[in-house]
Amino acid sequence: MKMETRIAPLLLPLLSAGMVLLSVFQWGELRTVQAGGHAVCSINATVNCETVWTSHFAERLHHLAGLPVAALGLVWGLCALVVSLFWLRQRSKQHNLGNAIAALRLLAAVGVFACAVFAVASIQMGAICLTCLGTYGLVLGFAGTAIAALPQPLWPPSARPDRVLLGCLALTVIFFGMLRAIDAALPEPGARQPLEKGPIALGSPRTMATDRLSEPDKKVFDYLSRLSPEERQEVSEALSTYRRAPRFSIDKFVVRERLGPLDAPVRMVDFTDIRCSHCRHLQEIFEKLKKEVPRNAFSLESRHFPLDHSCNPSVPRSDGQATSCVGAKTQICMEGKPKAWELRNKLFALQADLTAEKVLEIASGFSNRPELERCIASAETASKLSEDIQYALTYQLQGTPLLLVNGREALPFGPFILAMVMAGGNDNSPAFMNLPPPR
Repeated sequence: MKMETRIAPLLLPLLSAGMVLLSVFQWGELRTVQAGGHAVCSINATVNCETVWTSHFAERLHHLAGLPVAALGLVWGLCALVVSLFWLRQRSKQHNLGNAIAALRLLAAVGVFACAVFAVASIQMGAICLTCLGTYGLVLGFAGTAIAALPQPLWPPSARPDRVLLGCLALTVIFFGMLRAIDAALPEPGARQPLEKGPIALGSPRTMATDRLSEPDKKVFDYLSRLSPEERQEVSEALSTYRRAPRFSIDKFVVRERLGPLDAPVRMVDFTDIRCSHCRHLQEIFEKLKKEVPRNAFSLESRHFPLDHSCNPSVPRSDGQATSCVGAKTQICMEGKPKAWELRNKLFALQADLTAEKVLEIASGFSNRPELERCIASAETASKLSEDIQYALTYQLQGTPLLLVNGREALPFGPFILAMVMAGGNDNSPAFMNLPPPR
């Protein structure tokens, strides 16, 4: 027996078992991220597992398969482990090894192909996932062992293709179904279990004991209790949507202007179009926040996503005057000036009558017009606007406004945003437990 064949009985089960353990770890870390926490492998904007796990590609694959990518890796690892053990059993009994060897190499080929697809997707995101690199190493090691350390040829003459394919497919279906059942039985990440089954009505004897709440949570609880049933239902829907939203790093784009402190517990970023009516409503929410919560409770970066092809190639239409583009560039040119927020309020208030000239006319009351026009026409301003558009497209936005709360997209619903700020950005605050269940 050649030296190469003697390492296979050790490496094949060891590498497949390692894949199982690593996949379980990644799945657990993903659920931590989905619950609002941070993965241990998220080190900075580049070396960041969260960016890969919560990417549009990963979310789309999760939607299509019904399991997250880590769980799909677990399916492969379990299949590889079972086939490796089956090969060892056949080998010890000196039975025909053709089918087992062919199955090992088939699984190896599938694993290598999957790793190649995921690696390309990761490169396109510009992020490095350390645990994913570990996955690639385990799979490639398994494939190398299955190909080089087992008897040749690659497809043994005694192997029966129908049995090999059917056996691998059966294992895949069994483990896939088992993990789907486990995933369905797990609580929604970040969700709290109700004290009793069924929705809990505020003010009823079954309501949570508020004396167990911290003072900040009591304030959130009291605020939510004053909302109408319809508003509380909307808060529940917005909270559920927020918990499911992927988290991206909000540190990869340099902050140009921030309202509020750097260390605020709730960091918001909004992308607006000056002619968007929903954006005007969001501005009204921010005005309310400024009046009703402490100044250090949140910070806000105002960025721009003009819905006009003249300056935003991702938008197919234009009004012919580039009003939205002029509005966005005007606000960029006002960044850092004392009356920037006042100008923003006025532009939204007069948005129904805005034209490009009207925007300049209004802004002239806050800044020197010739200087403003030079700034609007400058390459530097165009670059800043392009950065805002690139930033927004990271979240696959479909329209404006886009609101980010601590890196995750949030619905711009006033009571939900106010409750989140009051809760210090903690979407798992026990004050939310008595909300009705989302539809």
